[in-house]
Amino acid sequence: MYTLYMTTILLGLHIIGALVTGLFILKAFILLWKNQPEKYQSVAANLGFSLIFQVGTGSLLALLSKEMISPASFCSKILLYLAAVAIAEFLLFRKMRSKSRDFFPDRIVATSFIVSIITTVSVVFYLQF
Repeated sequence: MYTLYMTTILLGLHIIGALVTGLFILKAFILLWKNQPEKYQSVAANLGFSLIFQVGTGSLLALLSKEMISPASFCSKILLYLAAVAIAEFLLFRKMRSKSRDFFPDRIVATSFIVSIITTVSVVFYLQF
């Protein structure tokens, strides 16, 4: 019973997080299109934080649903998040380095990807056994 409530709450948070992440990605592309470099830094940091949130809630959902999810299915879903955020972050990074002297949040972005990869590998290892 407790697991069902926890899964429901996590699923709700995960869906809300996916919507927020999607909005941040959309905002990044709109800012790049409108050439507004003064806002790149905050969007890049927010993308990094939302990536950690999404991978965290997705990993917890996978752990709670161990019997219903395969490691390959989990990896493919995480790969979609990583790819979408990586493309947006890369484009923001390139644009900030070429047109602006603003600080790109390297540490936030790098940490979010490293934590996401470590979490994914740990969950996949757990799902295997």
